[in-house]
Amino acid sequence: MKLFLIVATVIVSLFSQLPILQSSAAETVDPKVLFEKKCKTCHSTSRAKSLNQTREEWTKTVMKCKERKNSNITDEEAKIIIDYLTKTYGKK
Repeated sequence: MKLFLIVATVIVSLFSQLPILQSSAAETVDPKVLFEKKCKTCHSTSRAKSLNQTREEWTKTVMKCKERKNSNITDEEAKIIIDYLTKTYGKK
């Protein structure tokens, strides 16, 4: 019984750290590579590169793409992509 409680405590502790582990992994992602990988599944990356949008417009665009079936874009990835597109292809 004591062993079960110890194992359960360890498992709960590990799962409580999971969001922290995920967020630190997201920080190491190359935004350009993520953009190219996720966006080219539906269209060429030149399509996005040709647009000159504000952060708000990029947010609408990326979130619309995220909602499409099979986009496989997480909320964290969407944020990274929006930041990258705004910085790289945003309105000056």
